[in-house]
Amino acid sequence: MRILLTYPPYPGRGTPMVSQNRQFQWFSKGSHIYPVLLGYAHALLNRAGHETLLLDAGLERLGWLAYLERVLDFSPELIAIEVKTPVVPRAWWVVDQLKAMLPGCTIALLGDHIAALPEESFAHCGVDVCVASGHYDLELLNVCAWLGGATPARGSWFLRHGDRIEAALRIPEGEERELDEVPFIDRRATKAVLYGEKWRRTDRFFYMMAGRDCTWSRCTFCSWTSLFRPYKVFSPQRYLAELRHLVEHHGALEVFDDAGTFPTGPWLEEFASRYRAAKFPRSLALSGNMRMAQVDENLVRTLASCGFRKLKIGLESANQATLDRLDKGLQIGRFEHGLRLLAAAGIAVHLTVMVGYPWEGPAEVERTYHFVRRLMKAGLIEFLQATIVVPYPGTRMHAEALERGWFAVDPNEYEAFDMTAPVLRTLFPSPKEVHQACRNLYTLHFHPLFLARTALHFKRRGGAAFLLRGLQAMRGHVRDFS
Repeated sequence: MRILLTYPPYPGRGTPMVSQNRQFQWFSKGSHIYPVLLGYAHALLNRAGHETLLLDAGLERLGWLAYLERVLDFSPELIAIEVKTPVVPRAWWVVDQLKAMLPGCTIALLGDHIAALPEESFAHCGVDVCVASGHYDLELLNVCAWLGGATPARGSWFLRHGDRIEAALRIPEGEERELDEVPFIDRRATKAVLYGEKWRRTDRFFYMMAGRDCTWSRCTFCSWTSLFRPYKVFSPQRYLAELRHLVEHHGALEVFDDAGTFPTGPWLEEFASRYRAAKFPRSLALSGNMRMAQVDENLVRTLASCGFRKLKIGLESANQATLDRLDKGLQIGRFEHGLRLLAAAGIAVHLTVMVGYPWEGPAEVERTYHFVRRLMKAGLIEFLQATIVVPYPGTRMHAEALERGWFAVDPNEYEAFDMTAPVLRTLFPSPKEVHQACRNLYTLHFHPLFLARTALHFKRRGGAAFLLRGLQAMRGHVRDFS
């Protein structure tokens, strides 16, 4: 079977952040995160004997006609499209266009929005399958088996039978495939070298994903909490085998693990022990996502012993009342202590914060601003990411916003969820001031003390080009909220 895994072109205010993204935003300076989950789907489907193509129109800068030409030339029998909430209406249009040109083709929709509302899309377009899980590789393999008539429809997905929408048979937990059975991603066939974040230090940068997705999985705003049930993880041995493959066959120098939280506890201890024994090159830099609540002396020592150079950590707000409402499981009083432990071990921090909560006003955002400013001046934060909070369908925050009447827009107007304006009512006098709060946070990168300290740090490490690229990215983010 010929299978197309794809991101169609989406017209808008720049580059749409769809692939492997927990938040959606239009970027004036494009950034493309490698779609790890579709990468594994590509590998697993190819091993099963299918001819599979990953086509990312945003990455390859394809307009609609050029994209359509590529699709028709491949002549797929199954198309799987990953979407985010703000582009769902456009995706519905794309589905109907493709259906008209490829009437015998089965089309599936994937993504956190689809997992949250798996039956919605059937009423708006001619889609055949809606996958209600983030395990795209395992689910699409089941879809292919069903299409081939080998098995009944089984998995976390819904399908169209004429005018009826039916749920596939749930697979009992004991029968679920383990991640270790999934083959290594084919990085060349999926054009992995073209992807990367603005803060990467080398072009030999790759993504991995040790777990799916986060052991905490309780933050009220997180759009991926509905995707991964149950939580799955590669074994340390299998994970390190693929890491070794990246180093030996692709010359990897930098690897970012995009699991919601890099696995800790016994898993991390075994990983670190095997990593040290395997004698990976000292030049290999690892990074990943981490919750500050898990950072202590032992975790920092373990991460430092196996090549970790950076962690992406969510603060979200410097107000404890907000952290409690978000169910972050975090105490603001110990945040700086964790940062100092990481700094002492040479592990940099990429910090994320959000503004636009319905219960926070200028005073609360000012508290976050000054808290972050002090940490940046102290050299405890390498980069800061600021965004406007968006309650995507399927999140607990979305349900609360509906219940409390927080929405400033029609909650079914999905294009409005693109962060170009707050979708929630706030305590700010106007939406423009919420955008200004994001700009103010990004401009902290241009504080003279932060610039001087950062320039000295990267001069010692030969990273002048990296620093320049980072400053250009910050200017782009300031424009994103203009």
